[in-house]
Amino acid sequence: FLAVADVLDNALTARAHVVFASAGPTEKEGTVINRDGRLQRIRKLVAPPGAARPDVAWLQEVLVGLGRRKSALSAEGLFREAFPGLDFQKVGSK
Repeated sequence: FLAVADVLDNALTARAHVVFASAGPTEKEGTVINRDGRLQRIRKLVAPPGAARPDVAWLQEVLVGLGRRKSALSAEGLFREAFPGLDFQKVGSK
């Protein structure tokens, strides 16, 4: 079984059993850790088109459906869960 989240059709989406319309980089809110290990903030500039949503939204829905998570969290909620000692609002504020 292959499930894929992507912004464009490609060879991988053509082989997938399920394709989730993913949001592009300018359509996401949250944080990333770059290859140097630096935590960086991502801010949504525009709304995703149509049914597209951030990958983390699709993943959480799957986890809720499988009974592995009670409900989906916001980007800030996920950040607090992953980094309990850090303040989401301060990431990328400098």
